[in-house]
Amino acid sequence: MSVQVPAIKAIIILPSEQNERTLYLLLEDFTFNGITVPKGFVTDGATIPRIFWPILPPVDKYMPAAIVHDYMLTQTSRREADTLFNDTLKLLRIKRYRRWSMYGAVRLYAHWKKLVTKVKGLYSSK
Repeated sequence: MSVQVPAIKAIIILPSEQNERTLYLLLEDFTFNGITVPKGFVTDGATIPRIFWPILPPVDKYMPAAIVHDYMLTQTSRREADTLFNDTLKLLRIKRYRRWSMYGAVRLYAHWKKLVTKVKGLYSSK
């Protein structure tokens, strides 16, 4: 059984001096997995380091999961957004090894960001 994925209508914003990543501005509301991402939302797709692009490009069939994840990061906790990301990847039938590597990466990033924030706090309080 395949999942019906709605078309993603967006304007591509190419990298510039202010922004080093390609961005996508939604031209219409995008609804997937029960989440509606509003028109005008800007996403960078899957935030994947360039070195991994040959095996995990930032835009692929997991783009709906990336859009929903980026939006949910503005609406709920990171843990909830990351869990929804994994669920959405599963719904899209992304292969298990790829899904777990992508989910693992967003969870690892969450821990890294928390650690960096903690370290910065230690040094700024001195």
